[in-house]
Amino acid sequence: MNRFSVISPLLLLGGLLVSPLVSEGATYYVAKDGSNAHTCKQAQSATTPKLTIRAGAACLSGGDTLDIRSGTYSEDLADNIFPSGLSSSARTTIRSHEGETVTIQRATPHSLLLFSQATHIQLIGGSGYPFKFVGGAKIEAGANNAGAVISFTNDDVVIDGIDVTNPESGSLGGHHCILGGGGITIRNSHIHSCRAANYTNGNNGLYLVGNNVTVENNLIEDVSHNAVRCGAGDQPSDNCVIRGNTMIKTGTGAMQYARAVGMKIYNNVIISPTFAGIQLLNSGGDISIWNNTIVGAQYCIYSGGGSVLVAKNNICANNKIDGITFENTRSVTASNNLCTTSGSGTGCDIVKANPGFVSAGANDYHLTSAHNLGANLSSSFTTDKDGVCRPGGGPPCSTTGAWDIGAYQYVAAPLAPTNLRRVTGP
Repeated sequence: MNRFSVISPLLLLGGLLVSPLVSEGATYYVAKDGSNAHTCKQAQSATTPKLTIRAGAACLSGGDTLDIRSGTYSEDLADNIFPSGLSSSARTTIRSHEGETVTIQRATPHSLLLFSQATHIQLIGGSGYPFKFVGGAKIEAGANNAGAVISFTNDDVVIDGIDVTNPESGSLGGHHCILGGGGITIRNSHIHSCRAANYTNGNNGLYLVGNNVTVENNLIEDVSHNAVRCGAGDQPSDNCVIRGNTMIKTGTGAMQYARAVGMKIYNNVIISPTFAGIQLLNSGGDISIWNNTIVGAQYCIYSGGGSVLVAKNNICANNKIDGITFENTRSVTASNNLCTTSGSGTGCDIVKANPGFVSAGANDYHLTSAHNLGANLSSSFTTDKDGVCRPGGGPPCSTTGAWDIGAYQYVAAPLAPTNLRRVTGP
């Protein structure tokens, strides 16, 4: 239903043509104590919501908002039920109600929980990942094994503050937590338990095929293949940006595939991947790997072909092969990379057995030592994983000093005051 009001016909004032006025989109509510007998007009009030997400979605026009109240909803949303938004500033919004936890799970064992071909659309949760999507469909022999818990195939999609898990995807690969096309931004979300029972290949946390992709500030863990994969087969993913994420116990942290160009991977902490912290295959060029902290992998950074790779300011700690392993890669620039073992890999111009992490056992990879060892990259980015300014950038990061290596800029503890005196009496 269309909930946008316009002034029509066009008004002619003082010889000027005045464009129609468009109001903000409407908000519709869904709640476990709602009723699908409520009209769409009634569902614009939180006191008379729809009962199901599908019924609420049927009320939406482009740019509207669906606000879902707390509870568990067992529904299949895999048939493109959400309309496209109007623009990047008037997106259709699907959100959990502020301060409430919403869980969506499959009603039947389809390969997809949510599928959408919409553009200009966003899924919004919040702090603590209150908007939860639970997979669990098994993919076995003879089934379509190209599914995902969530799949968006079009441009200008934002996913922010949600939780996605797929704890049981059967014995075959190709089942991902999120499958996305070009122009997708995934941030501030928890992506986890994306794996098959007896299969380690093809089950990705984020499988992104298309250009201009951004993955930032997510926690991605317990994934049997790649935490983030950009590109597939003969479909490159140009301008893929992976920054500020924490990736724990995955097959590979960040992977680029299929001759993509313009990839930037920086300020990530990648812990205990079974193969590589970062893996590049057949890269097209202009690949930048900056200020990552990679711990406990088989390979720290592995490049299996391509051209024009820059790797600076990375920490490779306690990997079986530290540094950067290049195979059939042309035009490589590597500097200011710290490795904890000598003689392994390439680009280890700083060798230090102990980088001085705050507490590796607690996965706290802030630095206590190994300061001032980085190259200044302020022309490319100006903050660390925590948003702390790195030196040399423009306002608000106009600080001076040297850059640090790894995902975190060192911040000294404030000095204790020394000029205190006791004051007694009234």
